[in-house]
Amino acid sequence: MDDLGDQQIEVIDAAFSKLRTDRQLRSEVQLKQPPPILFSNEDLQNIRKDFLKVCNEGELMDYDQFRTSLGLLGAEDFFARRLFAIIDLNGDQHVGFEEYSRYLDTIFNGTTAQKSLFGWRMIAGSRSFIEMRDMYQVFY
Repeated sequence: MDDLGDQQIEVIDAAFSKLRTDRQLRSEVQLKQPPPILFSNEDLQNIRKDFLKVCNEGELMDYDQFRTSLGLLGAEDFFARRLFAIIDLNGDQHVGFEEYSRYLDTIFNGTTAQKSLFGWRMIAGSRSFIEMRDMYQVFY
């Protein structure tokens, strides 16, 4: 497939510039009641037990604890940072049990739309567009 012409790129840029930023979308989503978590009570108890082990019996997990829990090293740091930023819904640089369980619920029980949005955020971060450098970071 040939490269896009300048005119096509301008049209695409204009379309993306009209999109709301992720921050605006996040504030709108936070105003709505979050969907219920679909895990059973037993599953939530097991998840909480594992969560508390990772955060040394504290109530919050920081980035280093989160990264260690994933077992990621080196180049995978990109994914761990993006994942942590997505899970940290309130942006306080810590993940509480509610945020952590919502993340797992999305992965295991979420709708196709919820999982797609999660995938978008893994690539684009907090932006409403994807750049070539984002794709490079994902695949290389």
